[in-house]
Amino acid sequence: MPRKTTPAPADPAPEAGAAPEASEGGSDAPSVGAVVARNIRARRTERGMTVAELAERSGVSRRMLTLIEQGQANPSLGTVERIGRAIGADFADLVGARTGAAHHVSTPRTMVTLWTSPEGGYGRMAVTGSGLHRTELWDWLLMPGDRYEAVEDPFGTEELVLVAEGVLVLDFAGGARQALAAGEAARFPSDQRYAYLNTSDAPVRFARNTLPAPLPTS
Repeated sequence: MPRKTTPAPADPAPEAGAAPEASEGGSDAPSVGAVVARNIRARRTERGMTVAELAERSGVSRRMLTLIEQGQANPSLGTVERIGRAIGADFADLVGARTGAAHHVSTPRTMVTLWTSPEGGYGRMAVTGSGLHRTELWDWLLMPGDRYEAVEDPFGTEELVLVAEGVLVLDFAGGARQALAAGEAARFPSDQRYAYLNTSDAPVRFARNTLPAPLPTS
């Protein structure tokens, strides 16, 4: 996510899997980092929480939270998820990707890109469920050699994957691997460490549907 032009002292390096710094909606559109900063700060304030209280509940340090809210840090997707759980907001809301209308059409330009690789791969949130249906449909492209390391999701979260092109390798904690060819699909619990890999010489394109665990009620 983007940094402000005013430098912050001892600003930490971007976390692994951090969202890209570019804005998806054109030069006048707020960047993903600015949207996340604004939404986290607003939700925390609405709940009457201090940064220290949010740090304790989320497991994210006070310094990192302060930098995130100031738009001066590049949090990983897992960090944004943990913060969202602590303040009762889901991931799509915090990154500005919530598509709540009953009928909604997304285009590549309006989708929110949340991960990129130096080789040109990406992971972008294409569309989300409406109302209480908090499902997330993602569009992923892995270029040869790309690897996306995921942090375990909250307990009870599942992922559904459908490969459209190439061979996707799922690498799970403990060494288990599953290769999925074009046309094959899988469901697996994502409350564990896992990774997406492209070990081939051709691009891999797949859709991912995230089924979040229920948000805490208090």
